[in-house]
Amino acid sequence: MQKTNSAIVWEGPSPIDGGPIVAVLTGLVRPSANRKTGPMLQVSILRADMDAVAASKAGADRSICGDCPLRWATGGGCYVNLGQAPLAVSRAYLRGNLPRIPLADIPTLVRGKAVRLGSYGDPGMLPLEVLRALTGTARMWTGYTHQWRTLAPEYADLLMASTDTVADRMAATALGWRYFGLSLDPRPGSIEREAGDAIECPADSHGTACVDCGLCAGNARDGAKNILIYPHGARTKRALSTAGA
Repeated sequence: MQKTNSAIVWEGPSPIDGGPIVAVLTGLVRPSANRKTGPMLQVSILRADMDAVAASKAGADRSICGDCPLRWATGGGCYVNLGQAPLAVSRAYLRGNLPRIPLADIPTLVRGKAVRLGSYGDPGMLPLEVLRALTGTARMWTGYTHQWRTLAPEYADLLMASTDTVADRMAATALGWRYFGLSLDPRPGSIEREAGDAIECPADSHGTACVDCGLCAGNARDGAKNILIYPHGARTKRALSTAGA
């Protein structure tokens, strides 16, 4: 296990449509080179029967992303480049190259480390016991879900509600979630004016890597404010359209 960079932490049916999905933990040997997040372990949630690009083209990514309006399959503005890490990880899985980690062994593997739940795919698709195994001994974690309207309240202890509109933010707050949402105004200081219960993502406001921040950990961070971020990436215009701009 020490020599593999990626391993399977869960396989099963999607709670959305019953499609076969898999969760893969990466970065076990070679830390992530993502400058925004820093060297965190990454959890990808993927279709188990086709690669990430094929799943998106077929609309089968609903199994792992639900009805997220940012999905590429529906013309959305998701910032994830499916042709990079998601494609590589899904192909490694499909080739049968990845070992499986028993649930009981996950806490030892992540102990004292930083974990990014859902570098691709929605961690709300995973059983709560799997998320608890991935976070219980971790030094910190981040996680976001578009499934906050239907998930059990316990998920809010670990994940942020991904929100796309002002109405989403209000609804998530009413249900007891902290939210991570899209801002419509890129000007300095605009986020605090837009939502008094939120701050701008520290990665944007101060250049703080996620691994050094840890605010996006659901209700595990007592008293922490909600987070807003101005959309970024090649599909910014589509994301802004989703947010109502």
